[in-house]
Amino acid sequence: MAKQSSIQLMTKGSIAKQIIGYAVPIFIGYLFQQLYNTVDALIVGNFLGQNALAAVTSVGSLVFLFVGFFNGFATGASVIVANAIGAQDEERTKKAVYTTATFGIILGLIMTVSGYALTDQMLI
Repeated sequence: MAKQSSIQLMTKGSIAKQIIGYAVPIFIGYLFQQLYNTVDALIVGNFLGQNALAAVTSVGSLVFLFVGFFNGFATGASVIVANAIGAQDEERTKKAVYTTATFGIILGLIMTVSGYALTDQMLI
């Protein structure tokens, strides 16, 4: 019995539907990030004062920078994975996915450690 694939190829079906299906999760992610920053600023501004609000809003740009960097990484990696899937090369697809996941974990750890070590310098 042949194994059924659950992969949805973006080369099949309606282009508009594929683009919307790809863009909506990205939009939702950015929307939640912006809502988080807004709620954070409201709570800190109302309960902790102007200095705390200034600190939180200035850090918001750094957080957005890191989130944007990882989104860019994920978008770039998706091109490599999509290329392998389009070529119907299962071995290359697995290698691309595993490499992306491994690199993402390592990059996340490096950014976590460096962010923790450089917090004071970034906030100045």
